[in-house]
Amino acid sequence: MKTVKADDALEIRYRIISIEGTTVEESGDEPVTVVVGDDSLPLIVNRKLVGSGLGDHLRIDVSAAESVFGTYDYEKIQPISRSEFADLESIEVGMLVEFSMPNDEVVAGQVIGLDDDQVSVDFNHPLIGRDCFYEIDIVGFANPVTGYAR
Repeated sequence: MKTVKADDALEIRYRIISIEGTTVEESGDEPVTVVVGDDSLPLIVNRKLVGSGLGDHLRIDVSAAESVFGTYDYEKIQPISRSEFADLESIEVGMLVEFSMPNDEVVAGQVIGLDDDQVSVDFNHPLIGRDCFYEIDIVGFANPVTGYAR
């Protein structure tokens, strides 16, 4: 059986789960393509992928002490006019909202405060400073250029 090496392109399904059991991020039903070692995944996850194989299910514990999601940056808290949220039925503290950037990148932020005129949104990764774990299912090897399974 072929095993995963550094620089292999993989098709995976994944979930990132907080220590409390809340799914913070997931790929859903469709697999995503990742390249082992390309910095799209934390170093600890890349290391655990190496040596695994097709069909493997991995659970990888990530300690907050490893700072894999970076360090908290207070400058990533932004006040945004309530008018920017006009298309939402309601806004509540704790909800995640997505914003489209001028380059078509989508970024998510968590609402951390509300007043009559503004909404305070925290764009720091929600797992900074928290323990979590990854669940990964390796569903295929992929061509790194096209993304098609091989």
